[in-house]
Amino acid sequence: MTQIEIDDTDREILRLLAENARRPYSTIAEAVNLSASSVSERVRRLEKDGIIRRFTVDLDLTQYENRIQVMVRFQTKLDKAESLREAVIKTPYVEHVYTTAEGEIVAVATPPRAIIGNWLQESIPMSDVQRYDVQLLSSTTRSAYSNATELPQR
Repeated sequence: MTQIEIDDTDREILRLLAENARRPYSTIAEAVNLSASSVSERVRRLEKDGIIRRFTVDLDLTQYENRIQVMVRFQTKLDKAESLREAVIKTPYVEHVYTTAEGEIVAVATPPRAIIGNWLQESIPMSDVQRYDVQLLSSTTRSAYSNATELPQR
């Protein structure tokens, strides 16, 4: 797989969008010393290249509907990782799904407090699960990618 080349201007555009994806291109253009149309073209290229996957809203679902945020770690039975991963992705209230190099599936979800006791058993094919662990998350913080878009020192 070929690494996509981006320059300092692309990195600054990414940093600014990560802080606020609704920021107008004209404001970004002023910050990076380009025209708004040039910024727009760079953003389109970054999308086409797969660097920007989507623009989204970062909701805190615990602030309403009496929801609770949990992290669930699944150890799967042999040869069941992919089917379990697909089931977890489709599970109601799941926001993020990660697969570790060891094949463990980690999900972050925000189900209603009232159903937390039986939510997984009703949603996941437990026959594919060897073991699972549910942990209550006390807080989450989303990084604005300030360090991820910086150039490494040469």
